[in-house]
Amino acid sequence: MGFIDQVKDLQKKNKDLKMSSIHMNGTPYGVIGFESLVDFSATWKMIETLIQNEEIPVQETNVHAEQSTWKKMRSTEQFKTLYEGKVIIWNPTKEVSLIVDPVSRPLYRSIDAPVNESIIYGARDAFTESLQQNIGLLRSKYKSKELEVLSTSHGQRNRKFSFIVLKGTTNEKMVQKIKKNLTNSQMKSNK
Repeated sequence: MGFIDQVKDLQKKNKDLKMSSIHMNGTPYGVIGFESLVDFSATWKMIETLIQNEEIPVQETNVHAEQSTWKKMRSTEQFKTLYEGKVIIWNPTKEVSLIVDPVSRPLYRSIDAPVNESIIYGARDAFTESLQQNIGLLRSKYKSKELEVLSTSHGQRNRKFSFIVLKGTTNEKMVQKIKKNLTNSQMKSNK
């Protein structure tokens, strides 16, 4: 299975995995990263600079990347960097990639300690209204391919929600039953 096929397979299990295409000088490039960890709108200009200057060493472009040159990499290495919050720029023509340190989504917030009570156990991170930020918090804690994110929209207002599973920690039959119910529910709401 080729690298892009593996990414598409991973994307089926993780709806926050973004794969975009950009064409420069007649060459298609793939840009891959988790939306819950990467601020793509702020990172896009940096990506364009790196692609335009593919033949120039990265250090000369004033952009911070994990590696200094485009190179062939095993897909397992590339996926590991995705879970760390990096972005992969993939050149399918030459089958080389560049791992980039993107502009990250702000995932950590200060949590004020209670003034009147002493704490035995306290929250270190709090969930907010932003679904992508909440998924990013979980991804930053569990940098694992075992974390699956399934997203869907339901209801009269078409609210988006996500079902997040850390494989190996839940009963697989229960997970399959919930997935089936979500799919059936979504099909009913689309009629």
